[in-house]
Amino acid sequence: MEDAIKKGRHPHGESHGRSKVDENQVRQIRSLYTQGMSYRDLGSQYGVSHLTIRDIVLRKTWNHV
Repeated sequence: MEDAIKKGRHPHGESHGRSKVDENQVRQIRSLYTQGMSYRDLGSQYGVSHLTIRDIVLRKTWNHV
């Protein structure tokens, strides 16, 4: 995996075919969370699970943004 990442062969973010949100939405999600919105409310708003929102907020995913 490290070799693929180094050579740019591992898609991430918007270039990944299964991504449900884009970089602007990730920034909005993090901002709204800091303003007090819950994972569940954000998940409903963006059409993803609350666990996906949690991973975005905790930078387990989309850590390059």
